[in-house]
Amino acid sequence: MNMKDKVINKLKLFVTTDCNMSCKYCMIKNTNEYMTFDLAIKWINYFILNTKNDWNKKFIYFFGWEPFKNFNLIKKIINYINLQKLKFPLEYVICTNLTILNNEYIFFLKNNNIKLSISLWGYWKYHTSHRIFKTNSNVNSLNITLKNIKLLKKGGIQTYKLWIGFVILKDFLDMLFTNFIYIVEVLSLCHLNFEIIIDKKEWSMDDYNNFKNEYNKIIRYIICCISKKKYIYLNNLNWTILFLLYDISKNDKLSYLAELYPNWNIMFSWFNTYLSTEEIKKTIVWNLNKDSFIDVNYSDKYAPDFNSLENFKPGVWYRFIKDFMNVLDLEIAKIIIKRSKEELYFKEYIDNVKKYYF
Repeated sequence: MNMKDKVINKLKLFVTTDCNMSCKYCMIKNTNEYMTFDLAIKWINYFILNTKNDWNKKFIYFFGWEPFKNFNLIKKIINYINLQKLKFPLEYVICTNLTILNNEYIFFLKNNNIKLSISLWGYWKYHTSHRIFKTNSNVNSLNITLKNIKLLKKGGIQTYKLWIGFVILKDFLDMLFTNFIYIVEVLSLCHLNFEIIIDKKEWSMDDYNNFKNEYNKIIRYIICCISKKKYIYLNNLNWTILFLLYDISKNDKLSYLAELYPNWNIMFSWFNTYLSTEEIKKTIVWNLNKDSFIDVNYSDKYAPDFNSLENFKPGVWYRFIKDFMNVLDLEIAKIIIKRSKEELYFKEYIDNVKKYYF
């Protein structure tokens, strides 16, 4: 199989498996590994710089557990890419809890046009009750994140580069819309991506219905805001719009997104944690160290200890949640596209979506 014939437009680099937080809901093991520059560059050269591109741009996402724990590697990678002669635009996104930041980081972020995806719950009592520091559980983590958002803005980082990873957890489903309003109205941050947390708790039908009602309110609110020229960009909805506009098929490529871990494994995608161990094995398609496809033994190094959990069934509900979101997103995307042909603000919204995503 020749990977250079495949189209990889999004790349996740898990630059470390270390984190400064000990979030209550998190089941990921901290193995404190740090990706090396040689590994990252081998991957980037082979899959990003030397593969074909049929989209307008490509994306590199820096993940971790907390990627700012390995910021020196991120700098080295981007400085290396800046020396290459790219034939396409390349966009960088760092996905972070934003509790680690200084002026050096801000200067580099601004000069290299880097976007941030900031994990956030909403109001402090929801965020801080679950987002806890390893070294001091009494520190208000939301205050630190909000302080750092202000520092980013003061340092010249434009608001559209600050995306919110909007956290969805069973415990706070009935407050989903309230927390959403806090982010877009109080914090004035209007670029969001839904992060559905698959934790230890089992969802009920009431939970599922609560989520559907809350998500419906969010989607309808976004439509209402567009008509008033107030634009809120929801990642999953906007990608649905693009898939419709450009007739992009998710199934005609090996994958449009791939993940690389410090142990050299490449997956599509490990975060399907509802899969069985045997099914997860199938998501590992390459090991760069062995330089071979498929023939890689599954490593549970980073995986949760499923055997220690009781009634672990949230993954079943995860499928229903994603299916519901996909159906509603498709319905609303069609409405937005239709109205964009007749109404100026909806056309402007579509134009912005193309600019931000494509």
